[in-house]
Amino acid sequence: QMRYDIIIVGGGPAESSTAYNLSHKNLKILLIDKDYFPREKLCAGAVSFRAHKYLPEGWEEFSMLNEIYGGNLGWWPARGKEYIHALCEEKVVSIVDRKKFDFFLLENVKKQGIEVHEGEKFLRYSLKGENLIVETDKGIYETKILIGSDGALSKVRQNMESNLKPTAVLEAILEVPEV
Repeated sequence: QMRYDIIIVGGGPAESSTAYNLSHKNLKILLIDKDYFPREKLCAGAVSFRAHKYLPEGWEEFSMLNEIYGGNLGWWPARGKEYIHALCEEKVVSIVDRKKFDFFLLENVKKQGIEVHEGEKFLRYSLKGENLIVETDKGIYETKILIGSDGALSKVRQNMESNLKPTAVLEAILEVPEV
């Protein structure tokens, strides 16, 4: 079985940009996605302006549809609707075509030398000493780190064993030392 420093399950923007930014750290990385790219994606395509500096050059020309400088935030408290209207001088979000954006990011991951397996379904993982054994419908792999970012109905999350303490990260920039 092949051994990797990190295995990433999912090929969307979070996973691809993670792999892309880790590609400079001299790590052996495998990214697995159940679909083939380009693929249709119905999810929203909002990219935080703070994330722009972590994306490969050229993504804007390839996939950006619009830029957002503010908006309305609304909620329904007990006494009725309330809104906050916020407008900024700098853009806060870029709206992208997810099919093009995801494809562009994944292609750049491949250009960085990251191994990508498209059309491969994650099945389960298990502990083997200090490592994880990751099983897919096409192979068995070993890793120290498994990043499961495979959507709201995550197969990785469903497979978590009670003795593992998962770490949830909604948005973060993590520094990874050279190996």
